[in-house]
Amino acid sequence: MYRSLRPIRSVLLAALAVLGSAGTAFAGTTTIGPADFNGDGNAGDYATISDPTTTSTKVTITHGGGAATTTYTSSFGFWRVATGSDLNGLTGQEIAVVLSNGYVFIVDDTAKTKWERHLLQGDLWKTEFFNELNGVAGNEISFTYANGWVTVIDYKAKAERDYNLTFGAAWTVQSFADLNGAAGNEIAYTYNVTNAGWVTVLDDKTHVLRSYYLGYSWSNYTIDEMNGRTGKDIFALGINGTQMGVIEDSAGGSPHQYVVPSGWSSWSLADKDGFAGLEAVFQYSTYQKWVTDRTKTVTTH
Repeated sequence: MYRSLRPIRSVLLAALAVLGSAGTAFAGTTTIGPADFNGDGNAGDYATISDPTTTSTKVTITHGGGAATTTYTSSFGFWRVATGSDLNGLTGQEIAVVLSNGYVFIVDDTAKTKWERHLLQGDLWKTEFFNELNGVAGNEISFTYANGWVTVIDYKAKAERDYNLTFGAAWTVQSFADLNGAAGNEIAYTYNVTNAGWVTVLDDKTHVLRSYYLGYSWSNYTIDEMNGRTGKDIFALGINGTQMGVIEDSAGGSPHQYVVPSGWSSWSLADKDGFAGLEAVFQYSTYQKWVTDRTKTVTTH
């Protein structure tokens, strides 16, 4: 489910994972850089993030190109995480600061402006990532919550987009990749044992969730090019070692299902036939089984 709503308030900050350029830290004072924050082409700028009070955050930028120091302040809480990233596709990185009460505070030193937004689900988020999600230049910031909500902050559009995963709090693994061949990465989520076998793909470009049912729990899960067609694919090997499925999000529809005999000693993904796309190769004592999703076949070699 996709929602675009004004936010509501929440409390507390959960454990987090951060992916972004320039640097991150956790409260107190930190410095991000060197980087080009004001778009002058000089990558010698430094941004210092500090807590002047218990309810405010200050970002001070010194410029390697000689421009005057600039300062930006938010009164919506002290900072938790600060990261430099290109959020609008223009020259110069922006500084994204996540505050203690669920606000995102973005400093655009090129435009000499700041932008603040309260997250729909507040500060109970579990992971934070910077990634290009909608095919428009500039990274988006995605927050995934333990309760199964996902918030995408699109600074270029000055927008927040919110999604509720198919099985909510049951999600376990989060992956980023171009799954449909259109510009922008998708986010793929798998689920715990209760809802094992399901995969949800979040497509922020079209604002939709697509869910796929494998029908079994998986022991190995990877994203790679399995058939030579546009967009990467999700390959999942079942826990029984004989069932497997390929989710081709660019084509939609049900996963492509395959079965190999038990008793293999090892397996790998490799290009065995010289055509685009990898085979799943299972090694037995005297032969191999190749699962080729390009031709939707299982062959013996």
